[in-house]
Amino acid sequence: MEAVAGTNTTVLITGETGIGKEVIARAIHELSPRRNRNLVKVNCAAVPTGLLLFGHERGAFTGAINSHVGRYAPADRGTLFLDEIGDMPLEPQPKRLRVLQEREFEAVGSTRTTRVDVRVVAATNQDLKQMVRDPRVPPGLALPAECFSDFLPPLRERKADIPEFVEYLVQQFANFMDKTNETIPGKQCDPSFGTPDPATFESSKTTLRAA
Repeated sequence: MEAVAGTNTTVLITGETGIGKEVIARAIHELSPRRNRNLVKVNCAAVPTGLLLFGHERGAFTGAINSHVGRYAPADRGTLFLDEIGDMPLEPQPKRLRVLQEREFEAVGSTRTTRVDVRVVAATNQDLKQMVRDPRVPPGLALPAECFSDFLPPLRERKADIPEFVEYLVQQFANFMDKTNETIPGKQCDPSFGTPDPATFESSKTTLRAA
């Protein structure tokens, strides 16, 4: 991870839902030369992605009473984390690929081209390679050929990582509650502790929060 973090290569993190892909994305950002710039997060499954990513001008469509800068602009010289990129609507995909390749875009309703220097980290629980074989899917869904792809197994298959994740989560909770870190009992370093689903980072996070 340290090796790829130091480059500008687009990174795709794949794996089951809830296994900590966002944590890996944040770690890549914090280990990169862009660490002092913004890490901007977008949930591609929950928003009208085209307008959110690229922004729009006032009057660009009915109800657009104000302009909106989008998410690419705040991520300039930083990192953009596209979570669940496999669920992004097809319409903005070619425009997104253009930003990756040419580092420029136009907001909806604008004729002005905006140039950005954005490093993209994407995550999905879907098989993008299988998706792009579907003739109904436009080529724009594909990530650049130089994209670094990393499959992240669930915690049940990488127990050696559990202490590091526990330390990270304890620090998060301590900062949120304005408390000093405390020692976590060894049994709570087991992802199956107190949860019927030992597979995911999120289930372990819930267990530690309640500890």
